[in-house]
Amino acid sequence: MHFSFTTLLLLLVTATSSIATPLPAEDNTLDRAHKNKNNAGSNGVIELKSPHHNLKLYTNDPSYTFSAARKDLLHLMSWAGDSNRLSTSHMTETLAAILDVPHRYFPELPTRKIARTIMADIRAESDFNSGNVSPGRLGSGDSWGLMQVSQDGSKELTLFQQHARIGSSRAGPLIDWQTGKTLKADSLSKKDLLRPWVNIHVAAWIQANLGKSGSLDPYDWAAYHRRSRKRSPKGDDQVDEEGDDQSERKGSRKGKGKGKSDGEGKGNGKGKGKGDNKGNGKTKGKGKGKGKGKGKGKGKNTSSNSNIDHSPLPRTMRTALGSWVAGPHPDGHGSYLQPGDNISGPYLQNIVKAVSVFYGGQRLSAGWLDGLVLNHELVDYQ
Repeated sequence: MHFSFTTLLLLLVTATSSIATPLPAEDNTLDRAHKNKNNAGSNGVIELKSPHHNLKLYTNDPSYTFSAARKDLLHLMSWAGDSNRLSTSHMTETLAAILDVPHRYFPELPTRKIARTIMADIRAESDFNSGNVSPGRLGSGDSWGLMQVSQDGSKELTLFQQHARIGSSRAGPLIDWQTGKTLKADSLSKKDLLRPWVNIHVAAWIQANLGKSGSLDPYDWAAYHRRSRKRSPKGDDQVDEEGDDQSERKGSRKGKGKGKSDGEGKGNGKGKGKGDNKGNGKTKGKGKGKGKGKGKGKGKNTSSNSNIDHSPLPRTMRTALGSWVAGPHPDGHGSYLQPGDNISGPYLQNIVKAVSVFYGGQRLSAGWLDGLVLNHELVDYQ
């Protein structure tokens, strides 16, 4: 890694300052290697007081601290009638994960907006029940934890284990909340998806890359990553070509769909349906209008080079979240934007409805998520 003379000079000044504390060297891609007298990084990123001695949290909004995020989460949980869902320890762990995700996987967007979106997503997925396991039907596979990650159906944990950069992330090594040491992804089991820290990071990493790729199937991420790196040689992620080749060989088809809920009554019932290779699940569920059905299937890869390079779907949080439930559809057919969509539509509406709570209850549409525009490069991918 090469630094400019100006950057080296600033690093030297920082090292001799009694006010500043150097940020981790792993974060050099975003030039976060020093702080000024206002505790702000050169690009506006500041370090937050962390609840874990081995965890460093960052925000690009000086007013959005750990306390501010906690206030947001408590407010949303109270509004949703879920105030007692998280234990004290899980509350802290969940908050830490929610604050780590924006800096780690969505650095191009405001910390506050991404944190609030993740909170709203958790509410839509599980009503803040970290132990929630939604049984599937017809072999579609269960979905686990706060953000309803599926291992049996979509192999989402396996995808994370095989392709997420853990020790060499652009944001610094991803630690294990339990041990304080670098996360050993290979040792994670499905049961670990009930841990808020693991669950949120697995889900958010997949969502981020679905959005950044324009809803590409993970099967095509290796080729897309290789092409995007050639277009932007100074991108955030730098991995060797051998890793890219392994990624392409290990890639697998993912289809996923969540069902429409027809109820507003309180309840925890979740519905899941078996999907085809396009992730078209059909089911009805109960509980706060957030019943879900995940359709998961493996099918023949139909992506083309044109889809890899020129997805018609916008690279936004709406695509990230819509693809998380409707499945990846780079050509736009069968995606969350199709007329008559009854899978991702209600899910996205539930998210923006929860987000609106943070803005005085003003009416928001799913288009609000399109305002959160993502970079085109995959994040922490190998």
